[in-house]
Amino acid sequence: MLPGLLLLLLSMVVGVSRGAAIYDHMLSLSEFNPAANADEVPVLFAQEDCLNEKHAEMQSDCISHMWDHYHSYNSGWEKCSDMGISGPYSAGDCQKWAYKCSAKNKNKHCCTSIHCYGSKMGLFAR
Repeated sequence: MLPGLLLLLLSMVVGVSRGAAIYDHMLSLSEFNPAANADEVPVLFAQEDCLNEKHAEMQSDCISHMWDHYHSYNSGWEKCSDMGISGPYSAGDCQKWAYKCSAKNKNKHCCTSIHCYGSKMGLFAR
């Protein structure tokens, strides 16, 4: 019984210290104010939830986030909204642009891929 209790106590201490670190990070994220600085990006959300996801598998929140902030992760890139990208898109276009984005990592390719998938979700006017 005593070793089990010690193990439980140790896991609680480790959990509390991890929880405190996560809480501290969340506090810093709660101070994020997009109105104050449009180029400031909530790092936890973007890097862990969106940057590593394939465009075809992104949910609407990641599509919107990447449309607004893709340029923040790539030096020299323009904002997607400033590039004049528009549809309509035919079948296979999104996959084509996503492939070009992953192969070449070019501003136009990646923003067009995001716009294509977002348009199919109804996020952007067609």
